[in-house]
Amino acid sequence: MVKCSTKIDENVQKQILAKQVKLGKVLTIVGGIGSALYCILSTIFENLKWLEVMLIFAVPLGIGAFILIYSNKILKATKEKSFINFYEFGESSLKIESKTESGEFISKAEMPYKNFYKFVAKDDYFYLYISKKSVFPVLKSSLSDQEKFEIVDIFTKENKIQSK
Repeated sequence: MVKCSTKIDENVQKQILAKQVKLGKVLTIVGGIGSALYCILSTIFENLKWLEVMLIFAVPLGIGAFILIYSNKILKATKEKSFINFYEFGESSLKIESKTESGEFISKAEMPYKNFYKFVAKDDYFYLYISKKSVFPVLKSSLSDQEKFEIVDIFTKENKIQSK
């Protein structure tokens, strides 16, 4: 059995949301350039029917803006109220208890390993996904080499390991 804890703060949340924020920036830039190009070309060429197709660039602009706003909202909430997840890796399931930094109880859950969506090992964290969008980060530096091996072994047996 492995027991450990991970503080969930703004820095952890930034790492979790990094891909999402990059996607939001790319969509916003592509959509913004396309929309600006449409505005410029539509003032120069008033009668070109194909020009209306360029309005499609408003879609990635809107989606990108939404992703960035939503990500910032999550980061702000985490910055205002960080918490600590306490993990207990048992034989067939993971117990998770969340508490505020002052020790106030937030929630408690237990999940069989077979129900996890995927497991990703990165430089500083193990990411335990319970769905495509919900993840529990486990700080690797809080674990011994043997404990890291045990955790990886658990998810290997369940075929949940996924590369970066």
